[in-house]
Amino acid sequence: MLRARGAYLWRAMHGRSMGARDMETIDLVIEVSGNRGAADVAKAAGERVLVTVLPIIAVAFILFLVTGIALPVLPLHVHRGLGLGTFVVGLVAGAQFAAALISRFWSGRHADDRGAKRATVAGLLLATAAGLLYLLSLRFVTTPTLSVAILLLGRAVLGAAESCVVIAGLMIFGREPEASTDAAPAAEVT
Repeated sequence: MLRARGAYLWRAMHGRSMGARDMETIDLVIEVSGNRGAADVAKAAGERVLVTVLPIIAVAFILFLVTGIALPVLPLHVHRGLGLGTFVVGLVAGAQFAAALISRFWSGRHADDRGAKRATVAGLLLATAAGLLYLLSLRFVTTPTLSVAILLLGRAVLGAAESCVVIAGLMIFGREPEASTDAAPAAEVT
């Protein structure tokens, strides 16, 4: 009875029949709720979601921390430290965002082909490479043009890194449960 009601509610909410994984989730909720109270069921579901979501949030936090930590000092470095004009300051600041927009297509294809986890790792490796390029640009402060060129490259690489992590995170959050072909339709579940 509870299983059939759960299948009915599932179809009403999602507009499709339940797959095997969906049915396993309903069976787990019925089993847990039969043995314990609703608070325990909610706690178990919350722990399951937290275990899934926390690593994604941590990676996104680290990436956006790395991305944002340079923003306050970047214009000062380019304008005062290298002696370049405001146009170059804007170019360096905007290069990352332009690169992020352009690289979304590549990172989306990479995540689709190789999976969200590999796309996240690729994004973190690219962010590390961008940091190394930032450091390399400091070695050439005496030649501002070369220093800014390396800095622009670093900003572009960081934009690609951001794309990889953001696309992978969206891919993980937006994942639909796989429908199984051997699952019974919701109307036939008793």
